[in-house]
Amino acid sequence: MNSSRIPADGPRRFAITALIIIAAGAVAAPALVYAIGSLLGPYEGPDGFIGFLASVYSDALHGKLAAVGLLLSPAAFVFSWWLIVLAWRHDWNQSAHQQS
Repeated sequence: MNSSRIPADGPRRFAITALIIIAAGAVAAPALVYAIGSLLGPYEGPDGFIGFLASVYSDALHGKLAAVGLLLSPAAFVFSWWLIVLAWRHDWNQSAHQQS
């Protein structure tokens, strides 16, 4: 059996993985920004992290690119590494087939 074949459920698994990464990034990236900001200086407002998260989501819904970029940055990072690994594996498989 060819180990480089994509399983039949590959696109479905990819879509589920993409949704999980995007959902995790929607909370993880703002949490990291908030934690670093708290160490460097407090954010304004009495609501702490929840208020910060609400303002990030509000800005993203209003189309502010910084907020959209913040929310999508973990997914962009993971998918860029995924593409690099995929290209590397493809190149490695091609060179292995040429040697045999």
